[in-house]
Amino acid sequence: MVNREKRESLVYTVDDQEMPLEVVSSLIEAIGGHIRVARFRCASDVLLAANQVVPDLLVTDYRMPQIDGIELIGAFRALPNCAQVPICMITSIDDRATRIDALKAGATDFMLKPADPLEVQVRITNLLTLREQQLMLMDRAKFLEGKYVQKDRQERARRKEAIMILARAGERRDTETGQHLVRMAKYSRIVAEAISMPEKRCNLIEDSSPLHDIGKLGIPDSILRKPSKHTPEEWRVMQSHTIQGYEILKLDTSDWEEIQLGSVVAKSHHERFGGGGYPENLRGEQIPMPARIVAIGDCFDALTSERPYKEAWSFDKAKDFMVSERGKHFDPELIDAFFSRPKEILNIHDKYSDQRAPRQASDEAAPTDLP
Repeated sequence: MVNREKRESLVYTVDDQEMPLEVVSSLIEAIGGHIRVARFRCASDVLLAANQVVPDLLVTDYRMPQIDGIELIGAFRALPNCAQVPICMITSIDDRATRIDALKAGATDFMLKPADPLEVQVRITNLLTLREQQLMLMDRAKFLEGKYVQKDRQERARRKEAIMILARAGERRDTETGQHLVRMAKYSRIVAEAISMPEKRCNLIEDSSPLHDIGKLGIPDSILRKPSKHTPEEWRVMQSHTIQGYEILKLDTSDWEEIQLGSVVAKSHHERFGGGGYPENLRGEQIPMPARIVAIGDCFDALTSERPYKEAWSFDKAKDFMVSERGKHFDPELIDAFFSRPKEILNIHDKYSDQRAPRQASDEAAPTDLP
């Protein structure tokens, strides 16, 4: 809980006539030493000041040149952080329509001149008390929001850790090692951010993408680790890891959005934008967006990472190859979005590198089947 200490209250008073301005300002200052009054003879000066320092109370006259009190109230209310600041109009215009218009414009209180000095002080005190309560509520709201954000971050970290443990269990049966899951997840996030997905959706893409190959847990070692080319029957078994991954994750009965999204990614990340992928031969926008995104992150990391059977490709070589697959293997819009952020891509490549070796181009030919 936030404890608000006794603080100075700042009051803006405005009147084009010096005598009533001085009378009202002096009455307010006499309430207590914690009140500081800033006097203005021009409404436009009040707006300039409030745009820099938000007061705790605005006290204004009605009849003023250029900008009258009602116009001032409306303009003041439109300023950042001034929507809830109390406003009191003190005027000699004893007219119901004026009073109603002032209240409609956003005035909190309304008094007539000549006002009783004690009444002015009591009403101003009440308005400043209202402001103090507003600020206390705002502090409380920020405090609770901070606690919620912190709790949400902690919960996300726990879920992310659990998902990564599960994903690494599948990864260790394959030839992929090191930081592959971290890199491909962050590459996938780059795509999501580059197409302006909301932050929560970007988080889900990053956190769920490591589950893309969880179905390999169901592939026999004799096929998964086979160093030579698969037979047609073995390749069909290998392709089944997409369905097996979907089956593993869709059985989850919790409300984990990461698991739900992971099941979609596991099933469809080997589909091809131009058709011919597996397991359902989807094409174009039939392929779920998260799967199209993860396919890019996974492929880029596979190409630029060293494996027992291949050297690491350079950034440029991987980019040229993947761009050549626009509209065939990959969604053209997503490929363009991904490679529009080369610095971020290279930063991830370096920060989470398995070994600190310089990027070297490889003479290896483009793979016939992308990861």
